[in-house]
Amino acid sequence: SLTVGQFLMVPGGTKPYQPRVVYAYSGPIPASAARGTGHFGWPVSGRITQKFWSHHLGIDIGAPQGTPIYAADSGYIVTAGWSTVGYGFMILINHGNGYVTRYGHLSSFNVEVGDSVKKGALIGRVGSTGNSTGPHLHFEIIQGSANRNPFSFLPGR
Repeated sequence: SLTVGQFLMVPGGTKPYQPRVVYAYSGPIPASAARGTGHFGWPVSGRITQKFWSHHLGIDIGAPQGTPIYAADSGYIVTAGWSTVGYGFMILINHGNGYVTRYGHLSSFNVEVGDSVKKGALIGRVGSTGNSTGPHLHFEIIQGSANRNPFSFLPGR
């Protein structure tokens, strides 16, 4: 019989998934932090699987699991971790010029809150975490408090 506090081993069992906490910074951007130019680059190569519209405030770029994701512009990492609102693992970069970019559904990330990143720096990898139906990057450009259509800012492909 089992007793309270006794260790129980279940062959082939797995621990329940414990997502990492989102770490966020809301203070002023340090003077030494990288600043964005407002000229964004594509964060990942892949196929557009969902466009921007009133009920989808970014674009989805389908790519194989683990595909590298790059900073679309220079900036300061203000959030890196698990999102409780469906983005799964996500990163927010404050570009210090009124723009913030969001990268959602990552499998992993290579940055921490407080890191300064240059445009094109590896920040994470494509995944399918959170509310997702397959590996892709959900990418948003936020100006002030308004989401903008990323196609208006990204170069042609």
